[in-house]
Amino acid sequence: LTRRARAFRGDDARPWLLAIAGNRARDLRRAGGRRARREREAGRDEAVEEQESSSIDAALATLGERDRTVLELRFVQELQHAQVAEVLGVSLRTAKTWSARALEALRASLEAEA
Repeated sequence: LTRRARAFRGDDARPWLLAIAGNRARDLRRAGGRRARREREAGRDEAVEEQESSSIDAALATLGERDRTVLELRFVQELQHAQVAEVLGVSLRTAKTWSARALEALRASLEAEA
């Protein structure tokens, strides 16, 4: 404002100051609208994530103990197939087979729910 004040030439500064105040008010209103829109969108994203999470939880509940365990080791604990095989005391081939079957069962359960 003080930098612009030097450039002001005129007798009455009131209209100039009112224009500045009006511009600032519009800027704040726009920023508030953008903020509110971002917050609404974030709320929608959280609601979708909650819904997806509850759908996945429900689908996991339909799986057997072994399938849930394999999926937890692979995707929650982020273990490789060889590590899953070691934890479960099975061969690598068996761990891969169980993982594939568990994923397929989870997909089928999610599709049936939808």
